[in-house]
Amino acid sequence: MISRIFATIFLFASVAGLSQSIDTNKVATVHVYREGRLSVGNSLSADGNKVVSLNPHQSATFYLSPGYHNLIMQSREISPMATSRAQGGQ
Repeated sequence: MISRIFATIFLFASVAGLSQSIDTNKVATVHVYREGRLSVGNSLSADGNKVVSLNPHQSATFYLSPGYHNLIMQSREISPMATSRAQGGQ
């Protein structure tokens, strides 16, 4: 069940079509897609800072500095956490 609630997280090298001037060689681009059938919104936090709220079948993109980061998807009293190493340009 946690796998249906928890977002699938991918780190990619770049994002096409963004109008922001971010040097993607120096930061990690994080794409998050939330699966699931429950209509409850989930909050995604990176290192204790709220990034976005996601409903089922929504996605978000954000950037992290290189290094280790804790990502937490919170839905009511369930809060699965993943630790990931972000690398610049990925």
